[in-house]
Amino acid sequence: MQCVAPQNHCTEAKCSAIDSTNHCTEAKCSVNDSTNHCTEAKCSANDSTNHCTEVKCSVNDSTNHCTEVKCSANDSTNHCTEAKCSANDSANHCTEAKCSANDSTNHCTEAKCSVNDSTSHCTEAKSTLRATKKEHNLLTRLCFDYKIEANVSPYSHSMVEGGFDEMS
Repeated sequence: MQCVAPQNHCTEAKCSAIDSTNHCTEAKCSVNDSTNHCTEAKCSANDSTNHCTEVKCSVNDSTNHCTEVKCSANDSTNHCTEAKCSANDSANHCTEAKCSANDSTNHCTEAKCSVNDSTSHCTEAKSTLRATKKEHNLLTRLCFDYKIEANVSPYSHSMVEGGFDEMS
């Protein structure tokens, strides 16, 4: 009778048969194992938060794995604490370049943060909020230059919209 491997263990050689925290203790863990196993070599056997402590963590792993080299094994908010990511960033954004382009949970998508990020903006230059304010101020000046009168508050969006109606 063939023995059945315990649930949540690696399917490659040299993994711990008594690993109760679902982590491998050697290289070459199964990349197909979807239950808290390593997807690259040399993951930490003592890492209880499902993070790798070496380079080449899986960039496709959506459950608390690193997307850059040398991410922190103790990082409980799914951020890198090494070069070019902010270890103290409490709003889930990176403040430097080279954030994960595939990270869909409030991370930068390119260098200098995405200006299109509508959920908690980036902390680099050219944030959406600043760009919007500058655009609004420009439109306001244009409306007043044309001397368009509108019976609304000078700080209302309706004034700008009304101005365009008068101009068109």
